[in-house]
Amino acid sequence: MINWGGSLQVKTSQIFNLAYLLIICMTGITQVGRLVAALEERGELENTLFFYTLGDTGSSAEGGMVGLYKENTFFNCVPETLETQLEKIVELREMFNE
Repeated sequence: MINWGGSLQVKTSQIFNLAYLLIICMTGITQVGRLVAALEERGELENTLFFYTLGDTGSSAEGGMVGLYKENTFFNCVPETLETQLEKIVELREMFNE
């Protein structure tokens, strides 16, 4: 646990997780910037629509239409409902707000 004063305390693992996420986002932004530059150079930027979907590495056969919180649940035949996933999202939010 790292204490930055006041009520701001962050687990070291949270810092590493956030740093990893930041690296992923910055890499994506860099690649989009390269695409925009190439389209602009070709004169095709004005004719281009961008659709951005925030997600991980994409969909998988295991996750189905709603995805999975943990991939191992599929391989161990443990069903994940949407309600279970929403509970996990709330848990994650609470963990980062501690």
